[in-house]
Amino acid sequence: MLHPEHLRDAGQLERRLRRHRERDDPMRSHAGRIILIRDNPATPPVAPSPRNLGGMTDTTWIGRWRNQYGSVLTVTDDNDGTLTGTFRTALDDSAFAGAEVPVTGVHRGACVTFAFTRAGADGDSIASFTGLLRDGRLETVWHVVQDSAVKPPRPGHPAERITLPWAHAVLTNADTFTREP
Repeated sequence: MLHPEHLRDAGQLERRLRRHRERDDPMRSHAGRIILIRDNPATPPVAPSPRNLGGMTDTTWIGRWRNQYGSVLTVTDDNDGTLTGTFRTALDDSAFAGAEVPVTGVHRGACVTFAFTRAGADGDSIASFTGLLRDGRLETVWHVVQDSAVKPPRPGHPAERITLPWAHAVLTNADTFTREP
């Protein structure tokens, strides 16, 4: 039991309270910090199997994956837990429209994440997808961050390149990809 009268100062009390909270909930001690978790380099990579790839029978990410809008992720390499390939959006209003962009990512079992960037007339953009393979479908959540856009600054004005305020610079949504035969 903590008794403040036994502690010399408020800082000492705070340190003791923090230690007790950390003991009860180890993750609480990491609040507000970025924690990088990586595999032990001494541990060999786990070979993909149909079980840990969400039922995939060919145990590879390599191939063409199409989402519900027609955008295509093409994975050309999936060695050693990494992914490389390209992405082409089917959406005309995307910052990535009209370009096939290089993709880099990582995977572990049925979990995957990949990202790509583009510098264009509309400004610099980056997209990241994170997902899980379930029943032959790659279910993803994505974020796109774009620093500027070409659009009217106000209704009735001509389009121009404007710097986007933070609240309008980030888009988030979900897509489902299926492997093409």
